[in-house]
Amino acid sequence: MIRPAIGAQIAQTRPAGTSAVAGYTAPSQQAVEITSVFVANTTGSDVQMSLYHDNAGGSTFDQTTALYYTVTVPGNSSFTLSSESMGMGIVLSPSAQLGVQSSVSNALTFTIYGAVESRAPGGGI
Repeated sequence: MIRPAIGAQIAQTRPAGTSAVAGYTAPSQQAVEITSVFVANTTGSDVQMSLYHDNAGGSTFDQTTALYYTVTVPGNSSFTLSSESMGMGIVLSPSAQLGVQSSVSNALTFTIYGAVESRAPGGGI
């Protein structure tokens, strides 16, 4: 039986507006594997969500960096993106960003799980 990888919770955000925002930024010296993203719609109405990956270290969150774009999350339910195992997730380069967007303010909670690249003490990049 294949079980999805979870990792540790590395970020959680509830966008207060409808513009795309950074949901998580990888540390400047470490890569991060995103293993799961849970999007909870806490309203009774359908809400659209978008998820972006700007691997260049910027904050371009539009159609050119979209992983999921205007996906409907039904009221009082959730959307889950999960890798099957560690090593199969979305890898963010150092300083890369995972962007999130909700079509309704304060309607969606994005919870991001992953694994931050470990470095030996005193080790180089």
